[in-house]
Amino acid sequence: MNFFLEQSLEYASQPNYLWDLKEAVESCDSNFHRFIKDEEMGIDKMDIFDFTTSQHDAILICTDKDRSDFAREKLGYSFNRCPDFIARMHGKYVLGMAELLTNDEIEDTERFEKAFDFLKSDVCVEKLVILDGVLSKPLEEKSYNDFINRYGEYNIMSALLLKDFLYTIF
Repeated sequence: MNFFLEQSLEYASQPNYLWDLKEAVESCDSNFHRFIKDEEMGIDKMDIFDFTTSQHDAILICTDKDRSDFAREKLGYSFNRCPDFIARMHGKYVLGMAELLTNDEIEDTERFEKAFDFLKSDVCVEKLVILDGVLSKPLEEKSYNDFINRYGEYNIMSALLLKDFLYTIF
């Protein structure tokens, strides 16, 4: 089983992990980007100029447009949504898509499908999906096993495990 997926599910089952979902969904992108910018990950964080002119390990901190342009022009990314996360570790690029799950089964199904379409895309980089929010409802026992069997081979994790994941890339 995927260690990061297992750990993410464990974190998500904690009662203190939940927050005002309506507010969280509305501000998911900005909260995720603020988390990436502010969280100490032990990896340099660079603006678009420094990131493109350097080969050092780094996390790209920039606008959605710059992130999208970089992914398309430098990495051959053609997915229809801007990646939420770009990093470079040991010369390998990492693209991430962040999704916040709620109690709305229909919307969550759409979020899952978008995220996994991204994982299956043909861009030749490390791809990951960062799932946070309410994972307990869509992953009740039957669904949990189904989810693990279907997606266990992919890089799926909570943002809380992102730093650990980046250090596994060689």
